[in-house]
Amino acid sequence: MTIPFWILLVPYGIIVLIFVIISGFGIYHSWRFGFRTPMVQSVTAAYLSGAAIILLMSIIGILALDWSQIWEIGSQINL
Repeated sequence: MTIPFWILLVPYGIIVLIFVIISGFGIYHSWRFGFRTPMVQSVTAAYLSGAAIILLMSIIGILALDWSQIWEIGSQINL
């Protein structure tokens, strides 16, 4: 059985979408209902910049792959 590499983008996209949604809700509720002290603002900025760096590095890694390759699953049994 062969699976093309581009199929792996589907779970990656779902994971990134869930991450963005959960982060968006967390940031929204932090700003809407939380305290706006300089400490909270700096932690929020650090979280956003860290998340942006992680997403950027993963996109750079994804762009470096050859997505036309296929993945062979299973083995041939010689009797």
